Amino acid sequence: MNYNPEEIKASANGQADVSQDPMYGVKPIDFNTPILTDHIVLKLAETPIGRKGGIIIASAKAGVGKSNMSEAIAAALLSAKNEYQTTDTMGFEGVNVPGHIIHLDTERSDSDSAIGYHRLSRRLVHDFHDMDTIPYYNYYNLTRYHKNTERLNYLKEIVDNQGEGCSCVIIDGVGDICTDPNDAQEVSELVGWLVAAANEYQLLFVLTLHENPRDTKSRGHLGSELWRKAEASFHIEKDKKTGVKSITTNYEYGKVRGARDVISQSFDWSDEDGFNMFVAIEGVSSMDIDECFREALKNGKTIIYTQLVRSIEMLANVRNRKAKQEIKLAIDNGLVCKFQEDTDSNSKRVWYKLSPGNE
Repeated sequence: MNYNPEEIKASANGQADVSQDPMYGVKPIDFNTPILTDHIVLKLAETPIGRKGGIIIASAKAGVGKSNMSEAIAAALLSAKNEYQTTDTMGFEGVNVPGHIIHLDTERSDSDSAIGYHRLSRRLVHDFHDMDTIPYYNYYNLTRYHKNTERLNYLKEIVDNQGEGCSCVIIDGVGDICTDPNDAQEVSELVGWLVAAANEYQLLFVLTLHENPRDTKSRGHLGSELWRKAEASFHIEKDKKTGVKSITTNYEYGKVRGARDVISQSFDWSDEDGFNMFVAIEGVSSMDIDECFREALKNGKTIIYTQLVRSIEMLANVRNRKAKQEIKLAIDNGLVCKFQEDTDSNSKRVWYKLSPGNE
């Protein structure tokens, strides 16, 4: 639309009718307002990667773990509301999440969605039996809409109806919203709407999409346009020898605006837990082991054993067995204590916290 100031109609009092201005109603940017830390919604490896009004993309080949990552992000965001104690979120951390989470899936069947839902509930250390019972979490499977245009219309309807008060929208398989990911006009309209909706509702979009078959570039013109708009771009890769996977910016198209160049977090499948979990790669930690426990249990925090193990793995940069050994030593030395709490099911859950005087 071409804007000609001379065509703006004058009102009865001779003043310009600003309602004819195509920019009428658009909020101006206040450059005197500082960028606040409460704009941060999501961290990975203790680094801010997603803020209100932003877009994150994660690309990978099929079957590498995009859906597991989406569930881990949902668990991290929900745990930030202090409603749950999580066992593992693959290194993701939710920050400043006052609203609900919308999770849309364009790839998995209903049965796969149900399996993913129960994985999420186990991450949250809860046993939910109905998808509608997880507070602040709204999940939608779009595979029943066989036309991509129907999926896009439904996506817009959900965000327009629920965007107010929403903290994050996860779209697992954003490429299936497009009929043709190489159609410039279709892609421009979709990406433009995503950017506008993120800003209008001040929410974070987390998008997953496939890569081209022969390289790590996100699929088609859609991938290129999303990469330009995204504040963070990650690639999920799998080590051919060990099978360990990594979420990383250490590839040709990796980036996180305003953060260090390389952010990586490793994860692998756990038969015991039934989902992908954080895996520590042995290295040097910036904190000694006592500091790690004080950080994990700061401000009077109480957590269950599996969460304490994962926290020590991440903070001390040690593997699972070493973390468990350090926990036993911390208890024996009086740094950490454990206690039991009665639950509704008459079973006793064991919690861990810093011993009195060690805070």
